[in-house]
Amino acid sequence: MEVVIIDDGVNAGYFKIKPLIHDIEIDQESMIANRKNKNELWCSHGTWCAAIISKYAPEALFTSIKVIDLEGLGKKEQLIAALRWCLDHQVGLINLSIGSTQWLDFDQLRPIVAELCRSGCVIVAAYNNQNIYTIPASMECVVGVQGAPMFSAEDYHVVEGRFECFIVAPDKHEVTNFCNKVLTSPAGNSYATPYITAMVHNIMIKNNGRVNQNDLWKILAQKNSFRTYNMPDCIDRAVVVDLAGDEMIDRFYFVVSCIYRQNNLADIVNIKENINLVILSDAADRLELWMDKLENIKQYIVGIFCCFRLTGNHSDIISRFNTIYDRIWQENYYIEKFAGECQKNRVIAMPLIYIYGERDKLIVLLLEIKQRLIQDEYSVKVIGEFKRAYLYGFEYVDDASNRQAVVHNVSERYDTDIIICGIDGPRRGWEEADLILELSEPFSSSSDIYRQIIDKFT
Repeated sequence: MEVVIIDDGVNAGYFKIKPLIHDIEIDQESMIANRKNKNELWCSHGTWCAAIISKYAPEALFTSIKVIDLEGLGKKEQLIAALRWCLDHQVGLINLSIGSTQWLDFDQLRPIVAELCRSGCVIVAAYNNQNIYTIPASMECVVGVQGAPMFSAEDYHVVEGRFECFIVAPDKHEVTNFCNKVLTSPAGNSYATPYITAMVHNIMIKNNGRVNQNDLWKILAQKNSFRTYNMPDCIDRAVVVDLAGDEMIDRFYFVVSCIYRQNNLADIVNIKENINLVILSDAADRLELWMDKLENIKQYIVGIFCCFRLTGNHSDIISRFNTIYDRIWQENYYIEKFAGECQKNRVIAMPLIYIYGERDKLIVLLLEIKQRLIQDEYSVKVIGEFKRAYLYGFEYVDDASNRQAVVHNVSERYDTDIIICGIDGPRRGWEEADLILELSEPFSSSSDIYRQIIDKFT
């Protein structure tokens, strides 16, 4: 089975690795070509990755995509081009020792990663060595890896963390080079990642080369049930079932490929490709009228995102579908993560801004302000205290009583410059903002509010 190593190039001769299937490089203009000027006896980082994978998965075959130069530098455009190549070539498994902690990169990297995972590709990716929020390692559809020198070889541990699941694995491995000298890999998350890639490779071999992401986590965690859908960050495109009719669907953070409403719900059985299903409903009782139709297309369903609260009998409606139950996201899962335990007495170091206004106008304004701040190289998180805020790429507060906890947890998970909380209603609840604005004159446009924010904090 082929493993694609996206790194600084694999030199197969150094550790006597099998010949590469493909050996390509992507330059800073995102041009793809066969790799040139390579030294088979130079031990690059990618070479180490291939050697570690080979040690624990000797059947593995490799493709190398070089996106990093000799100084260890690369651009996000090169990584995106490499991931696009993997998508075009229907790659099943990627070892990715690189990622980004730069906010300017997130919105560009996330969609292609999500598209790959929806296609059935498994990405095993290293966290930043400070173990801070990293794209793609922190995404739910990716197997994120952190290294631990105290872990012995052939040992790892699945961590169901406060905000995301990841794996802690050994980061030092002994491999014999072409001179029959035993070398020990350096420490770091990027050396733990290929070990987990080897474990995933072996699992996939036993499952005929493909494995559902949720089933993979169950096997890795050695559990019968494993809930991976807590954050709705892994949607690149989706089929929307709109039973509510009150959303600005053209503003969603993902591409909407098709919309089903009450008048054409019966046509949902015609779906013949891997999809994420986003269900918009204010009355969960209406689900039972059509949920049985999903049984006919369940093999194509990557995830179901229920954009409402499911409690009691409503949960029973979906629990009948045992084969897809672990792939169901409910917004109360998110609230469990972000409105749970937090250090409420901890001072939030970054500026906190409240903006009050009517929901639809607030959504448009928050999207514009977020984009402008990111383009000006500020890292910003927007929290929406209004219905289904997560569909627009915001964090989410379901009730004013949870606002303090969500704000504190968002500040803890993300290293931001600014947090903006948009609230669609009168002032209520916890008030600890550094700046409070209302979406009315004289702050009627995103430019007005943007200037107010910049004048206050720069």
